[in-house]
Amino acid sequence: MAVLVILAICIAASANFPVLVLSLFWRRFNTGGVIGGMALGLVSSVSLALIGPGYLGGESHLAVGQSNSGRFADRKSWARCWAASLRDAIMSMRSVFSEVTFRIQTGP
Repeated sequence: MAVLVILAICIAASANFPVLVLSLFWRRFNTGGVIGGMALGLVSSVSLALIGPGYLGGESHLAVGQSNSGRFADRKSWARCWAASLRDAIMSMRSVFSEVTFRIQTGP
């Protein structure tokens, strides 16, 4: 039962919270950041909860040896949201630039 509680809190902290906060307070946050952050947050929180101390009965197989696996998954999700949003913004600017370049060369 404790594993399910740990998993629910870890998923909420690493998959949902960064997306909610960034969508409220960052103007350039876009769909690429939402998908990337939620996907990585979900996968990393589930995998880290399964190798954490709650699932294995007291022993932790995390690299640092901490009992809270949500910290690692949360940081990964924040970074992925930021990187995917910037990547998506750069790709959209490139498509707009190529469209404007095409219109300049061919005329209106």
